[in-house]
Amino acid sequence: MSARKGNCPHDAATREKENVMHRFASAIVFAALIVCAFAFPRHARAATRYVGPGETFTTIQSAIDASLNGDMIIVRDGTYTGPGNREVILDKTVWLHSQNGPTPRPPAAAKPRPASPSV
Repeated sequence: MSARKGNCPHDAATREKENVMHRFASAIVFAALIVCAFAFPRHARAATRYVGPGETFTTIQSAIDASLNGDMIIVRDGTYTGPGNREVILDKTVWLHSQNGPTPRPPAAAKPRPASPSV
């Protein structure tokens, strides 16, 4: 007499173990998806960083270095000179704005042109 597949008493126990393992694996995958959904949000909120006296960032470069792509950097009114404010390296996609737009500068003193030789 041959044993037909599915009629063995061990098959029910094996199927139950497989079902338990399948449910356990499904629960692990579901939990991993939930963790990923919260750990890696699709649209992270951009930060706004201010540059100026009394702010967290006193140089434009320090604000750029601390920023992530999509962040906004607002430079408070004033004149920014020296290291970290000239020749900045903008290696991220950030919004870099002045607080109140460009401030007109007085024109630099004109240097006299040398007289052209008369013919």
